[in-house]
Amino acid sequence: MHISLVELEDKRLELRYWRDNPNDSTPRPLNLAEIADLVRHTPLEYYDMGVPDLLAIGSRLFRWLDGSDHTPRLQLLFDSNGC
Repeated sequence: MHISLVELEDKRLELRYWRDNPNDSTPRPLNLAEIADLVRHTPLEYYDMGVPDLLAIGSRLFRWLDGSDHTPRLQLLFDSNGC
């Protein structure tokens, strides 16, 4: 699975997911407030804690990337099953 971050007009961002052909990508608009929240909190969680909880940080990032449509999760399931 490939993931691309694309900057659109008006300071908007979009994630695009695809398997083999980038022309068959699935777009997902990104919420800039969510990105700001990740950027603001992740360094605090990683550097300010004695020992960072990498599993929690990675899980939070994956849930954010996965979004409500769960495209990455479904694609990973298909890939792991040889579909």
